Amino acid sequence: WDCEWLPELVLVIEAVAWRQGLLSLGDVAFNSDGVFCAVSIDGTEFGRTVNFPSHPMWIEACKATSRITFRFFDEAEPERFLRDDVSSSCGRSEIWEDGGSTSMTANSRDGLLSELTLPLGSFVRYGLPLFTSLWLGLVPVEEGTASGLITDSLMRAATPESPKVHVTLFKPTSQAFDDEHHRNSYNSFAPSPDIEGFLVREDKLETMACCSSHHGRRLPNAPKQLQGVFESLRTANKQGQALQSAIIQSRSRRDSSAFGTELGNSFSGKPLPYEQHEDWLDSIDDSHDEVGFGGFSMDFRDDDEVQDVEKLRVQLRTLQAEKDMWLDREKEMDTYMEELETLRNERETYSSPPVSADDRLQRLQEELKGALYESSNLRQEVERLKLQLRSVQRPPTRAFTTDSFDGHVQQQEDTGGLE
Repeated sequence: WDCEWLPELVLVIEAVAWRQGLLSLGDVAFNSDGVFCAVSIDGTEFGRTVNFPSHPMWIEACKATSRITFRFFDEAEPERFLRDDVSSSCGRSEIWEDGGSTSMTANSRDGLLSELTLPLGSFVRYGLPLFTSLWLGLVPVEEGTASGLITDSLMRAATPESPKVHVTLFKPTSQAFDDEHHRNSYNSFAPSPDIEGFLVREDKLETMACCSSHHGRRLPNAPKQLQGVFESLRTANKQGQALQSAIIQSRSRRDSSAFGTELGNSFSGKPLPYEQHEDWLDSIDDSHDEVGFGGFSMDFRDDDEVQDVEKLRVQLRTLQAEKDMWLDREKEMDTYMEELETLRNERETYSSPPVSADDRLQRLQEELKGALYESSNLRQEVERLKLQLRSVQRPPTRAFTTDSFDGHVQQQEDTGGLE
């Protein structure tokens, strides 16, 4: 770590992202409600918080090998958490080769969610004592143990569903640290990094003195601190890129309606609207252009960060084009569904099965036989009526017979058989 001692520091816990339930990737909701934190150095607790970002927590000058421990609890009552003694009831920890450790007991205290211990000197690589701000991945106690290496913690933070904590560490101005009133007035005073001390030249080679403390301890030189700040920015950028890539890949497998309504969830649990992604990238681009501390500005931008932002822009434009394509396809599908419904209605109207040519011929033959039978009956009836008509139209004939008794002649009329 290229240092033995660290000067007075300020710790701010910016945010806690804790998963609520086992949700699918892309639907992971992060929420810090009910998650409280206690912080200690070498077993001595020096701060607790129930709100995020927390108030500034002040760390006295200590060795670089000192271990800082973050313990997270699930408490229903903030007042009880701030009052109870949790420093001695959080269970055993195992120390790793680099000084890191994690909790080894799953339920050493009711409400314990996670515990992470890291050597304070491991933050020197990322800009301490000048300034560092990192997301650290956490391991829930019910999921077993994990290495306490800071590199492993940074890798876990890049996993979307992993719980994580955002911490900021820096050396404040000497005046702020010495002012007891300021140290106890968290709501009215916000300390700032010691930029003026960083710019002071003390040695004969005119190398920047870099946040030198009044204890006269050996610290990493200014260029290394500045390189550490760059490294923390690159690490945060890579974490964000990994999270965005995972969310984008997950969303691309969703259906078009869900894909078009939300791309992912922010750590607050609120989805980022699609239309705000370009503005979000612009804000990141602007924030990388210039970082200011106490009226001083430093250019933290490098080519890798510019390329990463441009890659994200290209990905967002590609996703927008895919979204538009899926919306067009959805409209086409609606048109096809309407046509299908029309055809279905027409089919119901003509629901009887089609008649084949043989069936139609057989039906016509049967109808023809019936017609012939009726015709035959009508013909017979017509003949009978003709006979009757001829009988009626023929004049009657008279026949004379002689009465055998008196010899008179009698006249008989021929009725034509119509009697």
